[in-house]
Amino acid sequence: GTPEFAERLLERVLATDAKVAIVPLQDVLGLDDTARMNVPGKADGNWCWQADADDIKASLPHLKELAEKSGRAAK
Repeated sequence: GTPEFAERLLERVLATDAKVAIVPLQDVLGLDDTARMNVPGKADGNWCWQADADDIKASLPHLKELAEKSGRAAK
């Protein structure tokens, strides 16, 4: 998937009235398919991807914006 599609999906998931919304970190970080954790039907090379701490820190303003826009930000 594309980062633009992932962004729209994040917004839609967070806009639901569900008490809990779980989204893939790769989508929050805007990463492409090279950051997949697994590929169905492929036996080797799965579960190798790891998030980079600096990327997570850099994504905090974006995550805050998503939380505020969806009404999920802590009050």
